[in-house]
Amino acid sequence: MKKVTITDSGEPLSDIEYGQFVSEFNLNLPESYKEFILDNNGGYPEESSFDSLEEDGYNINIENFNRISVVDETFEELEDKVYSAREAIQDHQTSQEDIPSHLYPFALVLGGNNLCISMKDEDFGSIYIYALDGRTPLQRYVASSFEELINGLYLDED
Repeated sequence: MKKVTITDSGEPLSDIEYGQFVSEFNLNLPESYKEFILDNNGGYPEESSFDSLEEDGYNINIENFNRISVVDETFEELEDKVYSAREAIQDHQTSQEDIPSHLYPFALVLGGNNLCISMKDEDFGSIYIYALDGRTPLQRYVASSFEELINGLYLDED
């Protein structure tokens, strides 16, 4: 998997902490995501653009990869930190229940929508944008795997 330049990552994450997080939320995530998050615990990617391979082709821009936190954090502790996967799960799956539980929100795209990894057997590891714009939620296919997404990221010179 290609190396992406990331800034403002969270505190480094150990294998044990990753395992605790995955176990706590009963997640089944691809190995490529685990490798990425252990190298970069969230943060802002320099190479943030990805062109969809769908027939109607569209471009997405990743604002940030969510970091993993193994503890709940207060509002004061969150100041100046990248959004966490814990917050996304608690906000959108536990509290509001507006992202289905088979999707793991791992990043935000420009515009505030969530980039998610599917944990369903039939499309395990596929990447989707899950849009929450106040109307009917929209789930849109982005890539067949986390690795495909990362390998397809590029620096948008515009």
